[in-house]
Amino acid sequence: MDVGWLAEGDDRSLCDRVVRALGSAIVREEVTPGGWFSTEAALGERFGVSRSVIREALKRLEGKGLVEAKPKRGIMVLPQDRWHLLDPEVASWRYRELREPRLLLELVGFREVIEPALAAAAALQAGENDVNQLRELAIAMREAGSRAAELITADRALHRTVARIAGNSLMYAAFTALEPGMAELRSVGSESRLRGPGHNEDHHLLVEAIANGQPEVARETMARIVHASRLQVMEFFDRSRLGSERSTSRDGTA
Repeated sequence: MDVGWLAEGDDRSLCDRVVRALGSAIVREEVTPGGWFSTEAALGERFGVSRSVIREALKRLEGKGLVEAKPKRGIMVLPQDRWHLLDPEVASWRYRELREPRLLLELVGFREVIEPALAAAAALQAGENDVNQLRELAIAMREAGSRAAELITADRALHRTVARIAGNSLMYAAFTALEPGMAELRSVGSESRLRGPGHNEDHHLLVEAIANGQPEVARETMARIVHASRLQVMEFFDRSRLGSERSTSRDGTA
């Protein structure tokens, strides 16, 4: 693990950097569950920071369920079923450090359960201002065309707005906590060959179903949108895998 960039800054920023370095290392399984990092003193020397910085960083990682400090033994990495997966930092490390089909399809499965329900609820709750905002975002998606960054931004904002309008604070909190993964999911989707004009059209139909107070139509349309995301992820990684296999074959390596 390269830690040379940790040497500058105040204690707060140094702590943030240690937390990020250790958290990223854990999700990449540089230290497997049940394994040990080291003592506080050794970590302080390794990162070039004070023991107080290390202690604060470990407290934060313990609060996220990633590690458990064992006096005089070191810091043990906990199994994934102990991790707080809805913690925004944990979500960011998992989805940005590991661009894996398994993780993204797991996230699609979450969306398949929660987003159609949010869309149906939004159709019953939306006011005039909500509808105007959704229509502006649908137009922004359409006008983005092939400009992936603009399309992703508008798409993300539209889905977040639907979640907010639904009015269920627990579902909204779970949805927004996973936004780092949602962003990665949309990035992969934008690179899939399966994304076409129908993507924007379905979002337009979703907005109109919410505007017209049609919960079942909104539910079905959102389900179709999320299923398309599943297909896009599968196509992207299948194509990437085939490309890698062909490259390996051309190189003459196994």
